[in-house]
Amino acid sequence: MNYGGSIFFEHFLFSPFFVKRLAQYLPYCGISGIYRQMGSQVAADQTTTTGAQAIRRAIDVVRLVAQIQRSGANLSRVAGAAGLSTSTAFRILQALTEERLLRYDHAERCYYVGPLAFELGLAASAETRVPTRWRDAVDRIARETRLTTYLMARSDRDAVCLLCAQGTTALRAMPMEVGQRLPLGVGAGSLAILATLDDSEVQRIVTAQALRLELFPDGKARPERILKAVEITRREGFAVSSGVVASGTIGVGVVLPPGQGLTQLALAFPRWPAQSTQRNWERLRPSSPRSSRAVESNAVLGKVAQLF
Repeated sequence: MNYGGSIFFEHFLFSPFFVKRLAQYLPYCGISGIYRQMGSQVAADQTTTTGAQAIRRAIDVVRLVAQIQRSGANLSRVAGAAGLSTSTAFRILQALTEERLLRYDHAERCYYVGPLAFELGLAASAETRVPTRWRDAVDRIARETRLTTYLMARSDRDAVCLLCAQGTTALRAMPMEVGQRLPLGVGAGSLAILATLDDSEVQRIVTAQALRLELFPDGKARPERILKAVEITRREGFAVSSGVVASGTIGVGVVLPPGQGLTQLALAFPRWPAQSTQRNWERLRPSSPRSSRAVESNAVLGKVAQLF
């Protein structure tokens, strides 16, 4: 028996092409109803898959706009970073704008996160309201260190800025805004979170972000650089990012212990180079670089308070 031919025939017999054609040309045969049902099921499965992919693409576009809206989320940048053709990206952006998840500025020809995103956030459960629980602590750190302090949280392959407490120094570095997203590994707080993950997950995240990482200037966010920075962060016990998010600034990041709801949190402190020293940063080093999550909140805050 020719098993190879048999296998080929079975693949052809149950292929979407054959099933659909058979349902068309055997309308009066007893078996046509069976094949028609099979054809309908294949078409339904394909529609479901296509629909799910379209939803994921749209969500990726919203995340991307949230990341780059500060520097200009125009059509070409969004399409390039999302790996989409210009026409496909335009259709997605247009639909999201019509639904108010995005807003289009005709003068700047750029997209921004829209009002519906804020409205939906109001309906989120109490467990996701991390900023409320950390507001006092972040304000205290900013007062004691005089540094602008950001609270970052992991959001899938991104880190999102949940809180910002301004410092009191005369010259303040503020490279981010609340709500801004960064790929994991970009920026001090984001890098600190990425370094706590397993090697396989780190590699998967960095590989998946390749196109978005190209948005950052001078190749400072290339995958190989991020992987090297992860190694250094694990060894030192804190993360340092230089000029990746904003040119001319240096940031330090440290992870916070887990709590309820979102568990992967970090603090980030941007400064101008003249205000920073490696000796001061070393005060953030935990007793075990890979056990940062187990450090008590007050201990972490105490080390940060003594940073400068």
